[in-house]
Amino acid sequence: ACFLLCYLANSNQKVKDTLLAGGASLWKSLLEVLKDHLASEVDGNDGSEDEEILLELNLPDGSGGSDSLSAPLRAMQLREAELLLEAMQALPFEARVQVTACTTLRRLALLAMSAVATPDTGRPSSAQCLALVQRLPRGMANTAQAMKQHERSDEVQRAAVLALQALTRLCSSLEGEDVAIQRVVDLETVPILARALRNYPEDPQMQERGLDVLRLLSTRRDAVTQQLCRDETFVPAVVEAMNLNISKPKIQEYGLSLLAEVGWQGVEQQRVVLSQLGVETVVRALKAFPNSGDVQTVGLAAVQAITSDNEECRVKFFSLCEILEIVLQAMGNFPLLEGVQAFGCAALISLAHSRSERVGALADLNGASMAESAMVGHPKSQRVLEFAEHLMEILRKG
Repeated sequence: ACFLLCYLANSNQKVKDTLLAGGASLWKSLLEVLKDHLASEVDGNDGSEDEEILLELNLPDGSGGSDSLSAPLRAMQLREAELLLEAMQALPFEARVQVTACTTLRRLALLAMSAVATPDTGRPSSAQCLALVQRLPRGMANTAQAMKQHERSDEVQRAAVLALQALTRLCSSLEGEDVAIQRVVDLETVPILARALRNYPEDPQMQERGLDVLRLLSTRRDAVTQQLCRDETFVPAVVEAMNLNISKPKIQEYGLSLLAEVGWQGVEQQRVVLSQLGVETVVRALKAFPNSGDVQTVGLAAVQAITSDNEECRVKFFSLCEILEIVLQAMGNFPLLEGVQAFGCAALISLAHSRSERVGALADLNGASMAESAMVGHPKSQRVLEFAEHLMEILRKG
């Protein structure tokens, strides 16, 4: 009944107006159905039902009079995703409907990703998850629309950001990163996500999921990074989120990745990072998670990106900490991680650039030995070989 009500509302403007004019009692009844039957944590439907539903409907004939046409409506067993998406569109301004729908869409997306990751477990395919997969573009579009229409609702923003991240990852798993990225970009969600990060810096879950989506977009699309850089509040929002969530390694990892992308945009953006205390944030993250390969990889990338052709930023790093020792320690701790070795060598090249005293200090710390170890450990990595050879050349020249 709820599905039929929403379906008709989305098919006919007069029905939609009637639904919206029905007041709280109508949409609250719909909300109760959604909560009672869709929001449970256990997906108990194994997809075995194939019961057909036959309804005899009296539909308006479109003439504006009182006459109606009788028509049968056949539908296979109703799936969660169908009702969720119809309800989101039928009642776009009802925050509680949007929250419940986004929460359940996220649960279905996570279940679908689990099934994709472990296809040989013998677990039966969930019809609910399959229904979502078939309607994935619409699910992402509805979630983005919920964020746009409820920008002042904490609940909707949080549920929608979490849902969008799960749906984006599911899309990436099924259709590839390029398709997922293009879909998110086409939905114009980049400024919405950036605004959510700015408005809710103390919400760890929202920060982690939102930063994850922006990181994915930024690392693959330079145009996205440029769009983010045009927003003067973006870098301060990332720095604040990292500082408020220093104990969360994923937030540090995603934040460092974004700061690296910003730094690679050139001197002007490096100065923005510097002025917003981004260098201090990078150092703090590297020190906080010395045993996390993921954090160290993007942290060293951020060091290289921020200091590239920028003496002011180099001086800042040296004034804050023993930055050469931090880089060398990371390379020593993770000899088998190509990213750490490549970005470590690149960071050392940038930090020691054109300063004999820094080159001497690096030589005293056995920088050449570390570069040789990187080459031996990764003989087939072009970027490791390139950066390590360049570093060794700088050390030879002194």
